Amino acid sequence: MDLQSSIDLLRQRVTWPEMRSILKSNQLPTALGWDKTSEKIKEHLTSDSDKNLAANVLFQAYKETLLYGTKVVWLFSLDKDLMAQLFDKLKQISVAANPYLTKYPEPLPLLALQQQSVHPMLVDSQAYSKRHDLVFCSKRHYSVREEIDVAKLGSAQQTAFGGFESLIGLRNELRQGFDVLSLHRDSGLIELRVDLILGVTWEDNLMFLEQLRAELFKVARTLLHPLPFEPEKANFFPLLQKLYDDTDGRVVEIGHDTGGTGGIIREKMRRRSLDVRDEDFHKAGSLATNIELFEIAKVWSLATREGEFEVHVPGSVRLLSELAPNISEVIVKGCISKEHYKEAFSKFTSHV
Repeated sequence: MDLQSSIDLLRQRVTWPEMRSILKSNQLPTALGWDKTSEKIKEHLTSDSDKNLAANVLFQAYKETLLYGTKVVWLFSLDKDLMAQLFDKLKQISVAANPYLTKYPEPLPLLALQQQSVHPMLVDSQAYSKRHDLVFCSKRHYSVREEIDVAKLGSAQQTAFGGFESLIGLRNELRQGFDVLSLHRDSGLIELRVDLILGVTWEDNLMFLEQLRAELFKVARTLLHPLPFEPEKANFFPLLQKLYDDTDGRVVEIGHDTGGTGGIIREKMRRRSLDVRDEDFHKAGSLATNIELFEIAKVWSLATREGEFEVHVPGSVRLLSELAPNISEVIVKGCISKEHYKEAFSKFTSHV
């Protein structure tokens, strides 16, 4: 894997701020944007051995983003005795030959991806002392909206669309998803982590989570027959107030009502370095009435590495009228390593 290829792979997976954190964490130079940074790294590394070392470091960072990048998460809790039985048998799982393995951990070329199903295929089984990860791949459809300048079209098209200054084009795209089924031996927790890809609808994200849950049951039925459990998804609604009350981190976005006065308010900070709870308008309102949360996003800076991560519990105001409000999903953004994700994981599992 050469240096430019490693950079290109990361460019498909991470945002520019995340890439900057990866580079700083590995003592590699940055510049303004992807292209200038790529040039600067090559200028900075003069020997082939240094370039090869950097390529390997960045390729390893890319592989970690497959497991711990921006994900939508479902969480299940399993009886610890059952988890111990299941965990011990996971070593029996073998990865069957499939098209994704020809390139994994790299994504398939577009033409090959077009031939694949939206249903997940197992590509990796990673065993650790207290955790076991199963990695699945599938293709994702998504749409990109782009503005088209009518003045740049041909004369016939300009005549046809002469009443418009610009048009909105909708382009259908494909992307390979990398999803993770992670089983934690000691805690009995089971995570389903699905790639959150810009442009993929929320309904499709839920469909991919359901497909991953089906894979969980398929594995469990194979190893523990008959299946002795059907775990329920964790409810993250109680996490809203806990994240708001805990003084660590910065609350960058919330949705809430105004304590029975009929108002619905969404507050979002313009800069992520600021905290909604410290904003004057919010402080005055929260003193005047008891707010009820239905959504929150909170950010933490890392003490030991560059960068920050976000835990977002999405919801709608309809939750506040339900007798037993339930939020099954949590969105985790900004993680660039296993250590990074481990810290994020502790923030949204503390109430389970």
